[in-house]
Amino acid sequence: MLVSESDIPLYDPMTMYQQLVSEEGSRVNGCAHSRTDRRRWTWRMRSANLKAYHWRKSTQWFMLTRPHAELVLGDTEVYRRFEEHCWYGWDNDYRRWRDCFSDEHYMPTLFAVHKIQTDSNCGAVGVAATNWSGGAHPRSYSQEDVTPALLTEALRSPQDGCDAQSAWEAAQKMFVKVDEAFNSGLCKVPLPEYESHLTSLCKVTARKFPVEVVQQTATLFTDCNNGLHLLAPGVCAAHAEQGGESLS
Repeated sequence: MLVSESDIPLYDPMTMYQQLVSEEGSRVNGCAHSRTDRRRWTWRMRSANLKAYHWRKSTQWFMLTRPHAELVLGDTEVYRRFEEHCWYGWDNDYRRWRDCFSDEHYMPTLFAVHKIQTDSNCGAVGVAATNWSGGAHPRSYSQEDVTPALLTEALRSPQDGCDAQSAWEAAQKMFVKVDEAFNSGLCKVPLPEYESHLTSLCKVTARKFPVEVVQQTATLFTDCNNGLHLLAPGVCAAHAEQGGESLS
């Protein structure tokens, strides 16, 4: 999973892990759609296997399954064409400025070349919840913005059927404490299958949280009583035993 330095996770480590490893597809949109920005393509990018009809666009913050990550690591043909011809600058062939950004086009175009996810998981829009109300660039959150309500009502997208509470509860059932594992013979006890309550439309990180909101974000993450469940239950339980109210 690729994240930026201004990203924060929207779920605790247990839920993040279970959700991502349970997904069969990558969070990359390799489908043909109307917003592929064909004007960024140039005929110079063509190769034996890469053609104009393969051109795709997806979000730059993605998650790859292991097989798809291996595909990316093993690719040279498509990568070299992007390296040589996907850039921002004046293009004499088209007599205009051509603004090509590899982080938005390379991965989905590679998928299209290999016929991967070209007609499935088309709703995948990456991993990061982003506020585009500021225009061409994501809006940065202010100190006043960083509240529990920001996560529960906006970033966790309950309107898209993203059930954060059920996802958290399902993830907890998949983990066993170390002492319980050794005392009960974990290998003999079948673990339940993870029941996902988050689709590929449900973001698992959010941006942008600039350095100016570090303290507010830290407070959000270390509050065991705000209902967000951003810390592992054991951390909050141990802190409660010590009579603490906040970890910040």
